Parts: sequence; structure tokens; C-alpha cells
Amino acid sequence: MDLHNNKFVETIRFQNQYNRLITYDANYFHMANNYHSGNDRLTLVFFIDDITVEKYPMERVKKFGNESYINDVAKKLITK
Repeated sequence: MDLHNNKFVETIRFQNQYNRLITYDANYFHMANNYHSGNDRLTLVFFIDDITVEKYPMERVKKFGNESYINDVAKKLITK
């Protein structure tokens, strides 16, 4: 297993945290580092395939004239 895994570079690692959602493109190589956290955990694995949209969310929101509201929220998030 080490011989195989040494061919890859770890780019990100997520620690266990309750109520955390991790999403990623499954076309990228990925693996679990640990299956045991010492606590009971519920892991839901699901796959989403072929999502198509006419417009991205920001385009849809801007259509309704809420751009100033979006900018205000973004500024608050950045200053936290």
C-alpha cells in the first residue's frame, strides 16, 4: 500500500467535525486517512451526476436587483 500511495501528493486533509459536508469532484484521486474517530459517526455517501444549469446562482440573484445586498453580505463575511 505504501508503494502505491507514495506516488501521490496529499493536497488537502479534513479533520472529523460534526455536521461537516465535504464535496469534491470524484474524478480526482482521493482516499480516507482514517475510518475511526473514537466516536460514533454517521457517514452518508452519495453521488450527484450530470448537473446542468442555465445560469449560475450569482447571475440569477443579480437578475432580481439584489447586487448591493450581496456586496454588503460579502463585506461582512470578509471582515469576520
